[in-house]
Amino acid sequence: MAISSAAYQLDLDKLKAILKIVEISMAKAEEVRKITDGCDIGAVPPFGNLFGLPVYVDERLLENEIIAFNTGTHTDSIKMKSKDFVKVVKPEIGKFAKFEK
Repeated sequence: MAISSAAYQLDLDKLKAILKIVEISMAKAEEVRKITDGCDIGAVPPFGNLFGLPVYVDERLLENEIIAFNTGTHTDSIKMKSKDFVKVVKPEIGKFAKFEK
């Protein structure tokens, strides 16, 4: 699971380099629902460890003291200190997102 600020888009080439893999693609809606026990794209909470997924976080997200994210639906969200998120999730942190207008 790769996580970035909503102001950025994932740079799949950078993510491939970090993961040292040849191919990468975004999961399809059906795959997301299956892996996350029914969550839709855009509503998946960033706790990939709850789903048995490794978690990668773009370092710029953590520049924010407080982060907000969906909690399994498009209408429910929570706010959390980014340092607490890192303590709970223990993600790999890197730079793999790009700003797109």
